[in-house]
Amino acid sequence: MPQTAPLTTLALVARYGVGIAFVAEEKPATTVPDFTTQLRTAYERMSNAGLSLADDLDLAADRLDDAEQATDPTEEQALLRKAADLMRDIPDAVDEYRSMV
Repeated sequence: MPQTAPLTTLALVARYGVGIAFVAEEKPATTVPDFTTQLRTAYERMSNAGLSLADDLDLAADRLDDAEQATDPTEEQALLRKAADLMRDIPDAVDEYRSMV
């Protein structure tokens, strides 16, 4: 089985930061704590707008916080993969939110 490169929190920030920043009405985050704060802000705004995908943002922020605290690399990767899975629909959710505002 081919080995995949380890997932990083900053890679997730780079992938989803612009969309989340739009919803949070802030500049894109450059640090993990800022990104998780923006995820939670986006969660609140999307929830208030009635978007069902919003709950995944809050859970993803929790997993990213947990990954930042993990001392075991295997546990960190598992948490990052879970966060990435929860965030995979962010582009669609941001597009839907954008059409509502």
